[in-house]
Amino acid sequence: MPIFVNIAPRPQILTGRGAHRWDEANVITRQRRLVVAITVGFLQSTAWPAVAAERRPLPIRLPLTFIRQNAVATIVVEGHEAGAVIDTGGVEDAPFMLSKTLIESSGGIRLALTHVSTDAFAHNSIRPIFRVPAVTLGGRTFHNVTVIQAPTQDRRSSPPPPAPNMIGRKFLSQYLVVLDFPHRSITLWPPQSRASASIGCADAGIPMESIRQRELAVSVFQSQHGRLRLLFDTGASYSALPETLAGKLRLPTVAHGPGRVRFYDSSALSADGRDFGPLEFVILPLKPPADFQGMIGWNFFMRHVTCLDYRRREIYIR
Repeated sequence: MPIFVNIAPRPQILTGRGAHRWDEANVITRQRRLVVAITVGFLQSTAWPAVAAERRPLPIRLPLTFIRQNAVATIVVEGHEAGAVIDTGGVEDAPFMLSKTLIESSGGIRLALTHVSTDAFAHNSIRPIFRVPAVTLGGRTFHNVTVIQAPTQDRRSSPPPPAPNMIGRKFLSQYLVVLDFPHRSITLWPPQSRASASIGCADAGIPMESIRQRELAVSVFQSQHGRLRLLFDTGASYSALPETLAGKLRLPTVAHGPGRVRFYDSSALSADGRDFGPLEFVILPLKPPADFQGMIGWNFFMRHVTCLDYRRREIYIR
């Protein structure tokens, strides 16, 4: 707990107000006050770091489990534990997306709002928005939380998503996000934290592009076949590029196995003069918005600790 040093009354010598008569009594009094002032200053100087350390907000640390190459953390909603996908590229109108079952069990209240979204394949959806009493993650509880109801899962879908619940970009972009997939963790630091080796980040960052949707982390990379504007998307189970872009850049692609899905292997992928490649992309019929052309996904994050500093608009990769 914090330790405060509170001494009253405050010695007058600290204000610079001395008596005009310099007799012996005043000199002795001022010497005594000087000793008190020095003692108080020493106590304050030794106590202050402890007070500052206690007041500094602690980070939220989330262990991760990977389900079909999706990063899943544990959340608690009104006593019910559930898995939630970490998605830096999704859930734009609320901090979280929760299943209908979880919302109902928490006593969620429906709001006079709806969520309209378009996914990377240009599929539109409209879903209700609720307010739930509390959501806890990493030991931190957030009250009166606005959430979007997840779509009902089609049992015929193949494969089904690893979890209907999501921790989205609206929540994550409030923090300095340290994605440490190699060690199965994500850490959310206060936004004013400095991205440095002390919190697991590289010493130098690359620019985060200035885009309309500021909650998206986008950077420009150079491959051996051209320029790529890529979203850092933890919700992508693999790095991906649209078929239209692959055709425009005439990317050499190969198929792995008998299926029709093709892949592009970028032997070099650099940003701001630093090379982070090689990296393989799956080529899909994506239709991303104008803010980015493709996604950096799981196969990149498993090789690099990545820090997203939304406040300073920088990304640190090591």
